Amino acid sequence: GSGAPLLREEQARKGFRRKKARLLEEILVKIVEWESQNAERFFHKGVAIREGIQQDLEETKEMGGLTLVGAFGSQHDDIVGSLGSLVAATAASTSGAAAGSLVSGPPVAAVV
Repeated sequence: GSGAPLLREEQARKGFRRKKARLLEEILVKIVEWESQNAERFFHKGVAIREGIQQDLEETKEMGGLTLVGAFGSQHDDIVGSLGSLVAATAASTSGAAAGSLVSGPPVAAVV
């Protein structure tokens, strides 16, 4: 058999890891800006999001991590669902769409 499908799969994984790392970095910048402007740490359902994203970013860069599970444990599904809209908003803002506050407002903004 041809190795072409495996090569395409590996290239797709590399592309995903690069895009994931870039989006996580952009989200971290937005969270740090929000925390600085509001003089508060950003939490979602009692979890400090910045630390988890930083950990996930490090894992993604070091080992090519393909999941968000490690950083958030059992709250993974809730957080990933909420971060989905944040990632989409970040991606939209980097593609020229109007950038609003990506960290405040539903469904992500639960500052405690």
